[in-house]
Amino acid sequence: MGEGDAERYLKTEFLERIAHELRGPAGVTLGALDELDLALGSESARVANLLAMARRSVQRVLRTAERLQRVAQLEAGDVEWQRERRDLRDIVRAALVTVEGLEARKGIAVVVALSDTACMAEVDVPWVTSAVTELVLNAIRNAKTTAEVNTALRDNEVRVSVTDDGGGFSGPVNKRFAPSGRRQGLGVSLSLVNDVARAHGGQLIIDPPEGEGKKGGSVHLSFPFLAHAM
Repeated sequence: MGEGDAERYLKTEFLERIAHELRGPAGVTLGALDELDLALGSESARVANLLAMARRSVQRVLRTAERLQRVAQLEAGDVEWQRERRDLRDIVRAALVTVEGLEARKGIAVVVALSDTACMAEVDVPWVTSAVTELVLNAIRNAKTTAEVNTALRDNEVRVSVTDDGGGFSGPVNKRFAPSGRRQGLGVSLSLVNDVARAHGGQLIIDPPEGEGKKGGSVHLSFPFLAHAM
């Protein structure tokens, strides 16, 4: 195996194998937690918070497995995009349900403001839902007090915008697998979202904090608007 083949293996099949290895024990753990909940019966209320914490932690492991698998598919270039007409507001709602089961930080409010107008686009629902989920998760982790999510119809595009009041960052999006300088996370979320946007003829825009010393920033995920789908 040459150096190029080894690198490709590490970025594709090896990541897929890691994802598979994570899913197995995580699934068993979730099943055991469900059985424990049933066995406790009325006593389960006493440890409900502990069970919720355990389930959330396992769901994070499964989320990591999904993230690694999607990265491997993008690197391999074998994603078969299945597009359908959907309202981005529905995708945001689905993403928020996933986020609720994964991330819960005390003192962090998630403010959602969906547009009154339908934001129709032709998208691969699982991939775009995953991309929106990544943006919201990042915002919650970086926020000091607030993360905001909104949708908008602007000119010929529909947009999901996610803002937080944390330390902020600026573009462009780092190349996948490049050192990020951060100790937390895998450093592949924004590159994944960017690839999803480009595959749909859209774009990922990062707005840095405005003004010297300001905190926070916004990311915008946009897609071409389907006017005839209204």
